[in-house]
Amino acid sequence: QSVPEDSVVVLRALHVFLDLQQNPLAPEVRRRFRDACNLGKRTGRVLIIESPVTLIPVELEKLIHQVPFPLPTREELVVALDVAIDGAGGSAKPSPEARSGLLDAATGLTWDEAENVFALALVEHKNTLPAAAVKTVQSEKAAIVRKTGLLTFRERTTSIAGVGGLADLKAWASKRKRAFSEEARAFNLPAPKGLLLVGQRGCGKTLAAEAIADLFGVPLIHVDLGKQY
Repeated sequence: QSVPEDSVVVLRALHVFLDLQQNPLAPEVRRRFRDACNLGKRTGRVLIIESPVTLIPVELEKLIHQVPFPLPTREELVVALDVAIDGAGGSAKPSPEARSGLLDAATGLTWDEAENVFALALVEHKNTLPAAAVKTVQSEKAAIVRKTGLLTFRERTTSIAGVGGLADLKAWASKRKRAFSEEARAFNLPAPKGLLLVGQRGCGKTLAAEAIADLFGVPLIHVDLGKQY
């Protein structure tokens, strides 16, 4: 009632108070929030919840409209990289190849995560960003991904030359490698979306996946479907 009419109220970290496992008073908080929503409709008050997780109790589903925020685009990651470089004094001048690799390695991170890993790469490489800094960003990204418990990074231990046979697969992968280049982006050429490898256990599917990841110069991520279920 103390909030003026026709105003916007931003609620941060409300998910902690709505969670029954974290807050024994969650039922009371949910009821009060439902009452606040109904009051807001009549008085022009808008409630906005900021939350890192999707936790919408059943009794509030019809009152809340979810607006997911996408991860930063490549153009936005460029700004995050420049901010990190400026924060380190602006002396780092990564080559176009290194710059592209850093942006690719940071894809999928939030703004804060990307800025932090860029800053760490600058520290580890003494305020320079050589091509080797890409591996620093990739390893830090791996550490962030491990926190989910569902995804793990696999070390690439072989190259495409180490895969016997599979000539058609290796020819396909070698051609598609160019789709990850800056020239391909400038030409609006879409990057490869996926590849399905089917075969009996021990026939080399995982080895082929590791070799293709090494050929493309991208991390190899393993999804544990058992944990997901």
